[in-house]
Amino acid sequence: MAAEVVWLDDAKDDLLSILEFISRDKPKAAAAYVGAISQQCHILADFPESGPAYDSSYRALVVEKHIVLYRYDRQADTVLIAAVVHGRRDIARIVAKLPH
Repeated sequence: MAAEVVWLDDAKDDLLSILEFISRDKPKAAAAYVGAISQQCHILADFPESGPAYDSSYRALVVEKHIVLYRYDRQADTVLIAAVVHGRRDIARIVAKLPH
């Protein structure tokens, strides 16, 4: 049985920001890029522990230039997408601000 994938509001905002940023120059590419991120997150429903552990709470899924930070709650069988950030950002600082 597949896990439920839930996007937290901040992660939804991250995805929208990525879409808006890329759309300034390449609207079609923006839609494809954000679609690829969404598709990879959907795969987490069947393989929720496929991303390497970032710390004791979060896992990281690399999609192109971005990192999806997520948690897998085994008891609830739920994948919580917490953030989508560019790989050049200070990931440790971002994770420290996420709920633990």
